[in-house]
Amino acid sequence: NGDTMIGRCASVIVVGLLGLGAVPLEAQDPARNRLYGEFLGPGIVYSLNYERQLTDPVSFRVGVGGWPQSGVQYVLGFGMGIVRLGRGDHGALIGLGGGVAWFADVDLLEQADVLGGYAVGMVAYQYQPNPKGFFLRLSYTPLASTGGIAPLWGGLTLGWAF
Repeated sequence: NGDTMIGRCASVIVVGLLGLGAVPLEAQDPARNRLYGEFLGPGIVYSLNYERQLTDPVSFRVGVGGWPQSGVQYVLGFGMGIVRLGRGDHGALIGLGGGVAWFADVDLLEQADVLGGYAVGMVAYQYQPNPKGFFLRLSYTPLASTGGIAPLWGGLTLGWAF
């Protein structure tokens, strides 16, 4: 019984020491790129976006989106600076950016009538269970343009970090 107890204690110590050498999830190589779809938010109704992490907390995003009406409506996001706060599975994000919205028929280059620019802010919650892979984002994104202000606007984002 004494030998068995010593063997068990030695096993626990060895496993514990091996665990100290494991790399914590936050210290693993983080995903520098994100590709995602967004419902509502800065893309007005829907958008497809690419985000690149520039430094540890700072990312930059570009995207294209639109909304269904007569003809085709397009929104081009020219960029948003995003700062991530927190580590691990759950995080907060803040951002500021803008875009250009225009109405166009099928031939975008010949029939584009620019409607104007807009600015957008973002405060968001992001859930990402692994450093690379699926993530979900819920955001509050007030919009301001020459046509007015939409102070109560938000979005849902689903994407992949790689």
